[in-house]
Amino acid sequence: MASADLPTTTILLIDGNADDRTYYADRLKHALPDCDILEASDGHSGLDLLQWRHVDCIVIELTLTDMSAFEVLLRVVPVKQRQKVAFVMLSRVTLPSIADLARQYGAQSVLIKRFTSGDELALAIQKAIAWWHRLAKKRNRDEMQTPCMNQATPSSDRRSDSPVSHSAKYYSLILTH
Repeated sequence: MASADLPTTTILLIDGNADDRTYYADRLKHALPDCDILEASDGHSGLDLLQWRHVDCIVIELTLTDMSAFEVLLRVVPVKQRQKVAFVMLSRVTLPSIADLARQYGAQSVLIKRFTSGDELALAIQKAIAWWHRLAKKRNRDEMQTPCMNQATPSSDRRSDSPVSHSAKYYSLILTH
């Protein structure tokens, strides 16, 4: 395959349920044929893939065998204002508080599996990536206007200092045990 033929968008699908992962991966390949769909069966495998592959969007099941989606989200996006990837959470759990928490931590969309077709997931991914591109453009404009952006992030921007961080850790403990 020539470099000009490489997909322009890469999506990482992390889901411990092999049937669900296969269904959504197949539907995404059909709905988004120009995208490269990577698959991981757990959080650590997904994080390993992120070490060597650029990913535009992560689609992740809330409850994984080795960690929760919140743990992955916190590792990939430690400071929401510096987010470098779009994030869509897919779950069997229907608690509104978890969906709200996921959005506070950077998920652009939270979808319930039993109500989400592959085409609906593809649309959510497209919207999340478009949101991320708008954010990146705005951030680039802001950095060009502010000469000293290399300063440390103020503690008010760090998630570990916020009360939401404690909630995410609490849900992570509940969901992985």
